[in-house]
Amino acid sequence: MNNAEGSRMVALRSSDGMTLLATRGAMRLSNTINMMLENLGIDCDGVTEKEIGPVPLSELDAFSLRKVIEWCEHHHSDMECDKNSANKSSSYEDFSDWDKHFLDVTNEELIRIVNAANFLDIDALMQMLAIKVAGMITGKKVEEVRAMFGIVNDFTPEEEEQIRLETAWVEDPAN
Repeated sequence: MNNAEGSRMVALRSSDGMTLLATRGAMRLSNTINMMLENLGIDCDGVTEKEIGPVPLSELDAFSLRKVIEWCEHHHSDMECDKNSANKSSSYEDFSDWDKHFLDVTNEELIRIVNAANFLDIDALMQMLAIKVAGMITGKKVEEVRAMFGIVNDFTPEEEEQIRLETAWVEDPAN
């Protein structure tokens, strides 16, 4: 990434109509944004964002988009230095203070950020979020996880029993 790219701004429009700005360098972490900009002809043939307008992201509300932009702006220079290091931390305790503060959100907000990172295909952020969520649900019963994230049980009692039988080895400490 060159300095000009790092300071170039990209306008992104959320599903609730908010237009947010992010540096092009930070948005390089999103495979989805990269593909969208390429498909719109931005970064080639002299086409600029001003000629096309904000990139529409109808899957993301302003809160989710703002949080993802915040994370990308903070981490994009780290990722440039080591493309393969997505997030070398394997536990929440290893996260930086900044990342811990970033993840200090409600469960509902956390899921919105997970969905945004997934939609935008930001591998390093998804890895970090997976570690956070895994730590939250480890040792919890299915009912506790459902309550934690507001997940509605749509299985019939018969389907639940079948799943219980097929996954009994998970809860059997002897195996």
